[in-house]
Amino acid sequence: MGGAAASSASDDYTKQFKAFQQKFGKFYNGADEEAKRFDIFKTNVDYITGTNAQDLSYTVEVNQFADLSSDEFVATYIGLKLPASVWGDLPYLSRHNVSGSVLAASVDWSYIIVSGAAGEVVG
Repeated sequence: MGGAAASSASDDYTKQFKAFQQKFGKFYNGADEEAKRFDIFKTNVDYITGTNAQDLSYTVEVNQFADLSSDEFVATYIGLKLPASVWGDLPYLSRHNVSGSVLAASVDWSYIIVSGAAGEVVG
């Protein structure tokens, strides 16, 4: 009797996986990749079933990510992806080194004149 129940559960996973593949247009690169995705899918379906059985204020369901492990999902869709260069292709202009001297409490900008095409400050 246990064998029939296990076979039924396996058939249910297979049906759900085929429906998932069809709904989300999922195709895999060979039988090994498909078997790997099927195993991950089963784990995620078990998580979904267990979470929904807790009668929480929300439910979870199979979506387009159900064939990804948690680590794969996080690596692909979550987190900050830093660019190779923070400033892209902008040229390096210079670095200002703070001297530590006390700054004036206020500045009178009325006598400062901006001139030239590059906007040099004169005055």
